Amino acid sequence: MTLRNNDTQALRLRKKTVQRFSFILNLIGAGAVTTLGLDSINVKCILRRSGREHILFHENLLLLAIESMYYSAIEHALQKTVVTLANGTHVMLPLLVDLGYPVNLLGDDELTLEVTTKTGWMGTYDAASSSLEVEDREAIGVETVIPMIKSRSISATHSRVTESLGDNVTSITLVNTEPTRGNTTADTVFESLIISSDKYSASDNRGRLLSRRASQFENVANAALRRENFRYVPAVELDEVELTIELNGANVAATKNYIVYRTYVTTREVLQRAAALNSKHANQNEAKLEASL
Repeated sequence: MTLRNNDTQALRLRKKTVQRFSFILNLIGAGAVTTLGLDSINVKCILRRSGREHILFHENLLLLAIESMYYSAIEHALQKTVVTLANGTHVMLPLLVDLGYPVNLLGDDELTLEVTTKTGWMGTYDAASSSLEVEDREAIGVETVIPMIKSRSISATHSRVTESLGDNVTSITLVNTEPTRGNTTADTVFESLIISSDKYSASDNRGRLLSRRASQFENVANAALRRENFRYVPAVELDEVELTIELNGANVAATKNYIVYRTYVTTREVLQRAAALNSKHANQNEAKLEASL
């Protein structure tokens, strides 16, 4: 589906397996310096199943793209302060939002992706010609959980934040969306991270945050492209998660810093359907075997 300014559309999906969504920005230059306003694009994903609604995520596109594409350093491209294009020049910026797990849409299941744009999301690009293309990416796999992406906003000037994230937490990402935030000591937002849970606890000071992030990439230069964005991925999902963050309050601006975490729920129905699909696939594979002589 194609969206422009002040537009709302919904992608409704049934009888397929879905895990990722593609957001392609088709931008036409208007000869001006511009900054994209992807935080003004609202995206909501709803799974309707057996008379219930599950909100898989409901966030702005900037936050979702930075979190989903953390390992691609997409925030570096998204947050460029200035992008100048001559009149009529075309640039395409592909973004991806990944649920992390496949969702099997069977029977009457319906997954709806609602996207709303506001005036100015494409900055000073040509509003009449620029557009946002949204598509689902069909996946292969058996659903064992219902995945969710959630966030908590950090209020301006706060120097300490404590949050309860609940159960089944599979990752935690500290996100800063300021386009001018750099890598110097003066740019520091996140000072330390303390996690406690039923299975595991961790305490990272600033140095440990930086070294943990460096270990996630092939070199320090690539890790530094994430600027004030950090990710913690436990070896197993965590329950009863309590999170405490120390911040440099002077650098904490309103609506620019977030805790984004991934979690899931599961039900007896999900597990029964997964067992049935696995059995079906096993029978199909067995039927392909050559008869023993």
